[in-house]
Amino acid sequence: MAYVAKPGDVLEFVTNKGLSYVQITHHRDQLCGPVLRLIEGNHACRPDDMGLVAQGKTLFYFFLPIQAAVRSRKHKFFEVVGSFDVPEADHEPPYFISFFPEADGTVKKWHILKLGGGGYSTFNLSDVERKYNNKGFINPALLKNYIETGWMPELDIWRNR
Repeated sequence: MAYVAKPGDVLEFVTNKGLSYVQITHHRDQLCGPVLRLIEGNHACRPDDMGLVAQGKTLFYFFLPIQAAVRSRKHKFFEVVGSFDVPEADHEPPYFISFFPEADGTVKKWHILKLGGGGYSTFNLSDVERKYNNKGFINPALLKNYIETGWMPELDIWRNR
């Protein structure tokens, strides 16, 4: 039977720092698919209590075509390890950032978008807004790179120009 992504699913993938885990937090956004969160921590082997892992701190939210990544016959990026309650702190739909760089490479206006609708624009990001991830897809290779290099949304090059 084909995998169908649902909120609560926890998926494991391998990085050079060990096993990392993501969890689907929200149903499909009409354009981008399900929202996932990267759970803090890397593990040498799969923990016995995955429910405890699933309650871990969220590093950031992102969109990734997870069903395709799980079903891939050529590349086995993710393995579904179970379904667990999404932590209370992650029930609210997350915010994302959208922006369009100017010709000189600067960003003059940031668009803060709330999953499911709503949002606003600002010329200066607050410390909280700097932690919102970019709206758009990432792929398994980029997620792996983010984990292996310690990348976080607030370290993004566009936020630090």
